[in-house]
Formats: sequence, C-alpha cells, structure tokens
Amino acid sequence: MCCMELEIGIIVARGSFTGDTKTPALCVRSEDQRLLHLLFEAFGGKVYGPYKGVYAWMLRGSDLQKALPTIREHMPECNKRDTLINWVKSYGL
Repeated sequence: MCCMELEIGIIVARGSFTGDTKTPALCVRSEDQRLLHLLFEAFGGKVYGPYKGVYAWMLRGSDLQKALPTIREHMPECNKRDTLINWVKSYGL
C-alpha cells in the first residue's frame, strides 16, 4: 500500500465533507493524533485539539483547493466518493 492509499483510507473511514454556507471543509476526527498528522503532512490543513481526548484535522481554503484533485483521483468507488462528488457540486468546487 502506498502512502496516498493510507491517507485516502483515513478519509474514507473517518472523513466528513462539511462546511458552513460559504466555506467548504474536510474534517477528520480521531483519538490518535498521529493519524491526523499523516493527513497534515500529505495535504496541509491544521490539527486541532484535543477536545475531550479527540483531535480534529481540518482542510479548508487554498490547502483544500490544492488537495481536491489528488483526493478525487485516489478515492475508491464507494459511498464516500459519492458524498465527495455531491459535496464538490454543492460548493461549486
């Protein structure tokens, strides 16, 4: 398994495509900060926490724009990919 498969696997398993009315965000929450630092090293963003023992990695703005082509390219055919495609459309990304 290459590194990108690992990072995409983390997003598939724990990722949430979210945002407010104007700003899209990709968020992954985990009790294991090391998983989130893998995402940070691969895509940028920011790791927050801990909040009650849980950390959050958030990808927004220019980091999100740069990472989206790679995430889309490596995302396997699954429900999370469908969610990603709908989320991208809803924000016009």
